[in-house]
Amino acid sequence: MKKFVFTMESLLKIKVSMEKQLKNQQSQVLASLKSVYQQMQCVENQKADAKKVYLSKEGMWAEDMKIFQMHYKSLEDKRLEMKRHAEELKKESAQIQKQLMDVTIEKKTLEKLKQKQYELYMVEYKKEQDKEMDDILSCRRG
Repeated sequence: MKKFVFTMESLLKIKVSMEKQLKNQQSQVLASLKSVYQQMQCVENQKADAKKVYLSKEGMWAEDMKIFQMHYKSLEDKRLEMKRHAEELKKESAQIQKQLMDVTIEKKTLEKLKQKQYELYMVEYKKEQDKEMDDILSCRRG
């Protein structure tokens, strides 16, 4: 009897490869998102420090006040840009998560199909073995 061969083995290998690739993409996106959050926290700390310095001064020239406002606004703009980038990364992560879920379901379905095909193969193999034994025993008797 022939060796067991799953009819959709190449498709299963593709799904396994896609799953691995999507997991890698997901981890990269999550690492980027973590980095953006850390950068946002750093900007928040810079804003808090700048505000502390501003409030600690008793008197301030209009020019110094304008410089502070420009600096504070630039930090806020930077924070908002990072927030937008974080939202894009979250959307990308959600999209990858959905693709990963779909591919994982397809892969598991193919694995179940492979298992069922293997079980059928084993039933046929057992029948063939039994038939060979019957033929050998019938030859001995005859």
